[in-house]
This record gives sequence, C-alpha cells and structure tokens, in this order.
Amino acid sequence: MKIIHLFIFVLVSTLVVAEELPPKVITQQYENWTYQCIESTDKKKCEVSQSVRIQNSNINFSIIYSKFYNSKNQLNKIITIISPLGIDLQSNLQLKFDDNEIIELKWANCESFGCLVLLTTDTEIKDEQAQYDKVYESLIKSQKLLMSVKSFSNKQVINIDTNLAGFSKASKQLDLVKLIN
Repeated sequence: MKIIHLFIFVLVSTLVVAEELPPKVITQQYENWTYQCIESTDKKKCEVSQSVRIQNSNINFSIIYSKFYNSKNQLNKIITIISPLGIDLQSNLQLKFDDNEIIELKWANCESFGCLVLLTTDTEIKDEQAQYDKVYESLIKSQKLLMSVKSFSNKQVINIDTNLAGFSKASKQLDLVKLIN
C-alpha cells in the first residue's frame, strides 16, 4: 500500500512540476531580423520578425514570417505585415523591393494592435499563392523595402524604408526547425 501511495505522490508531483515549467525561449538576431522559438512540453512555435519604427514617432510596422499546421495538419507558411491603426483600408499596402515594380496588397482586417496583410501558402487560390511566392522571394533576394500606406484621417502617404539584411539567413533557420503542433 505504501508503494502505491508513493507512486501516486511521485506521479502527481511530476505532473505539477511539468505544468509549472516555463516555456523554453530561443532568440537569435540575424542582422535586422529576429528569429524566435517558444517551446513548451507539447508545442513549439517559431517565427522570424522585424519591427520598424518611423523616426521621431510612435508609429511601428512589423513583418513576421512563420510556419503553422492548418486544420488538415499540413505544414504551411505565412507572412504577416502589421501596420498601425488609422490607415485607409480602401487603399492597398504598397511594397517596393529594391528598385523593382510595386506590389499592391489588400488589407485582411484590423485588430486592436494594428491592421494586417496576410500572405499564406495555405490557399488553393493560385493568385494568392503567386502573391505569397513573389513577396517571399523578394524578401529573400532584396536588400531594401519601401512600404507605403495612406493615412485615413488626412489621406497623407506614409513611407517606411527598411533594410532586409538577415532575412535570408533567418528564414533558412526557421525552415530547418521541426514544429510541434
């Protein structure tokens, strides 16, 4: 009987300790990009990101590249661009990589933290897949990016320049990681 009580005590103690362990966080800097993985006992999520602040302002933009499993348990990739609130959703986000043509992207929606453009491989629509591929390849091959949005209040165009150095290395690191779903 003592052995059963001891076994139950050890089992419960182990479960309590396992639940209390904080997740393991790995962060690496690749020039202008941050690679981060958060791993708990049953999940591992990773992303590559860059945040850009307009000088002398409170205005931030973020670009996030990550992988995820969809509802069919298929591995997919997503690029999320987050702008501040207060932009004109009727006009598209414009991306200009190096001196190449402008890519126009539609806004998906706005949340409390900002407005989103979502590009994913988790689509059966060929134009959306092609748009993801074009932006992803441009992030890999380009040195700089000019993002342009229009303000809702005064219709003024806001231009954000960013240096893409390090994205290629950071994304390769992300692509090597096996996610735990």
